[in-house]
Amino acid sequence: MTTPEDIQLLSIDDLRRLPEPEWLIEGLIHKGDVAVIYGPAASGKSFLALDWALTLAGGVAWLGKHQVSCSPVIYMAGEGGPSIFKRIDAWLAFHESADIPTAFFHLKPLPLREEEAVEAIEQTLGAFDHGDGEYGLYPGLLVVDTLSQFFSGGDEITPDMTQFVTNMRRIARTTGATVLIVHHTNKGGKDERGHTSLRCNVEVMFRVQAIEANDQIIGLTLTNDKQKDDPKVKPL
Repeated sequence: MTTPEDIQLLSIDDLRRLPEPEWLIEGLIHKGDVAVIYGPAASGKSFLALDWALTLAGGVAWLGKHQVSCSPVIYMAGEGGPSIFKRIDAWLAFHESADIPTAFFHLKPLPLREEEAVEAIEQTLGAFDHGDGEYGLYPGLLVVDTLSQFFSGGDEITPDMTQFVTNMRRIARTTGATVLIVHHTNKGGKDERGHTSLRCNVEVMFRVQAIEANDQIIGLTLTNDKQKDDPKVKPL
């Protein structure tokens, strides 16, 4: 229920005094954003999302130059759960690390278009036991990989997609996390799949394309095709 206390009228001077958004990954994603990385199947989307997540949890500058806000992360993988550990192990070996205690993983789909699922996430984070008398987990990043695995509806249907994005924004608001959605391209392979309300209602979007040699991914091209409040990043 909305009450008059929920309405806050700000002057132009009030707006000037509002704090600037803080970067989660410098130059790429702000804290509290709802962001999307998308691309064709087997284009390296999940590799990138996992790299970002472990970089944040490990406090490592991404690509050695983009500073990060070191924070716990939650990676929700709706498919390929058993194999994700191979990727994590490879990342840890490359960075000469044995473990990252603040990286957490959920390995099955959830119907995140339903409010009950969002409430369950909020309750789980609020009740998280650190084992030292402290409760509550406050992630800097929550990855949803992939949208189709966590959607439970028709991504081409306006109300379904709108509700999904609304729930992602609620998670960002109540937990303080940036929500990163991993998504597929449509049949044409150019644009993201599903209704345009996804693009219209998120802050940041990156398209991922694989660079291949001998049937193996040897690199990625990252194109920033939406950046709501800052200049777009040049292709990486």
